[in-house]
Amino acid sequence: RENALQSLRKATTGSEVNTLANVAGTTSIRNYREDSRNISHEQSRNESDAQLSNTSSSVRVDKTYNHSTTIINQDLSNTTFDEEKTIARVHALIEKYTENYSNLTDRPVKEALEDLVAFSTRSFDQQAIIVREVFTNVLDAKPRARRVVGDLLDAAHNENIISEKAFLAGVKMIIEAAPDYTVDIPLIWQYIGEII
Repeated sequence: RENALQSLRKATTGSEVNTLANVAGTTSIRNYREDSRNISHEQSRNESDAQLSNTSSSVRVDKTYNHSTTIINQDLSNTTFDEEKTIARVHALIEKYTENYSNLTDRPVKEALEDLVAFSTRSFDQQAIIVREVFTNVLDAKPRARRVVGDLLDAAHNENIISEKAFLAGVKMIIEAAPDYTVDIPLIWQYIGEII
């Protein structure tokens, strides 16, 4: 039987993101949570540095994979990003952030925002995917993880790392798929509220 979060990713990746901004090309769907645990923070930062060195002003080309996704933003600028890498980086970031979070200092938030800036682009679609994956990563986690991830999303929005439209698009993907997953995650609406 398929995990609810895997189904959610398939439903939103296969339909909603593609319609949101006319995705040219498709990517395969895998279980990203297990893959992301295999990516250390150091590896992800090194990949980001390598990726940034291959960046032009509006187009990002990933030479590591042959299956980059070209996205046409609502602002009509072309941006290329690898959806699989984005998802893996988000999962690694959230895992590290939720482990290191402390109410006593804002350092983990600042570090998480720096990491987010290192791999995010101005792509509307990538930002919406980041929001969606942040939500799906903690829907079945402990309440503390949902609360601290909500704090991170708030900080990312306040720092203009994630635009308001992209945030709303990512939340919309989660909300549209939520009724289908109430069997597997009965308190999904409460959990979404805890994150927001």
